Formats: sequence, structure tokens, C-alpha cells
Amino acid sequence: MSQVLKFPVRLQNQAYKCLAIAQACNSKLEIEKCENCSKVSLFVAPNAEILGSGAICKFLTDIASPDIIDQSRTVQWISFVDSEIR
Repeated sequence: MSQVLKFPVRLQNQAYKCLAIAQACNSKLEIEKCENCSKVSLFVAPNAEILGSGAICKFLTDIASPDIIDQSRTVQWISFVDSEIR
């Protein structure tokens, strides 16, 4: 099953952050705008959902590589993406 990122339009910047981190981690996400959603959420399995851009970025970082150096680079990338979105 593919991972689906759902987000309301008002939280589009947080969704962009998740997509940037997914790309940096070589993870493919499907996206879906959902006005009934209250938060950015990632559906990873039929009954498993991760809420919030911070938790989604952490999940993507953890599954991409267990290596601490790679994870620290991804955290730097998260910080860069946050500053560019602002």
C-alpha cells in the first residue's frame, strides 16, 4: 500500500515540508487535499495514521536510514525547508 499525505489547503505549507523531506528520504507519497481534515496526516497502513508535520518528518527520517549521520542531515534539511517556507 502506498503512503497517502492528506492535508487541508490552509496547512499547505506544512504539507510542502513533508513532501520535501519525503523527497530527500527517497520516499514516494501520494497527496490528497482534504477540506474535512483538521491536520496534516500520513496514512501508512489501513488503520495507521500519523498526525502533524513534525511527526511525519520524524517517521520519514526514521524509515529512510537508521544511520545517525544521515538522520542529522535530514534534520538540517527540515530546518532549511522551514526557513524557506517562512
